[in-house]
Amino acid sequence: MNSFIPEEKENPIVTLKAQAEKFGFSRLKAGKDNAEANSGNTAFCDLRRMDFVINKKSTSRDFIAKLYKKHDNLLPKNEDNNKGYRPFAKEVFKEMFKYAEAKVPSDSILEELVTNCNQAGYEAGVFIESQLALGQHSFLVLSPKRVMNIDYIDQNNVSIRSD
Repeated sequence: MNSFIPEEKENPIVTLKAQAEKFGFSRLKAGKDNAEANSGNTAFCDLRRMDFVINKKSTSRDFIAKLYKKHDNLLPKNEDNNKGYRPFAKEVFKEMFKYAEAKVPSDSILEELVTNCNQAGYEAGVFIESQLALGQHSFLVLSPKRVMNIDYIDQNNVSIRSD
């Protein structure tokens, strides 16, 4: 028996899932060789230039600026060559969750957010792929406003959507 199903009769959800798996979820993360993202420096730069919505509550850039001042003691100094921006970025994420009246996720989730919840991680994978696809047809989409929507599900699980 032939199990071939014509494309027009395929289940679109199954097709989409197969395409997503083929895409490779690792492409949605910052590369292991991306020293800036892995040190937390990319998060340090992007936290103040991207918009974040946590559990449907927007964090203003003014609020983020206050967090930068509050936690500046965690920033590396010139003599701290081996100290990265990760502790600073983790504290800012913690405060953002508290501000949104959400529980703070586990340390491993916070580490993941520091590395990938920026323009080199989750944001880049989707943006680059969409630009490549649209560029084939001479379309160019500029999206100066970056919004990361994060929903706390439980201590070890958050949902992230980039708009």
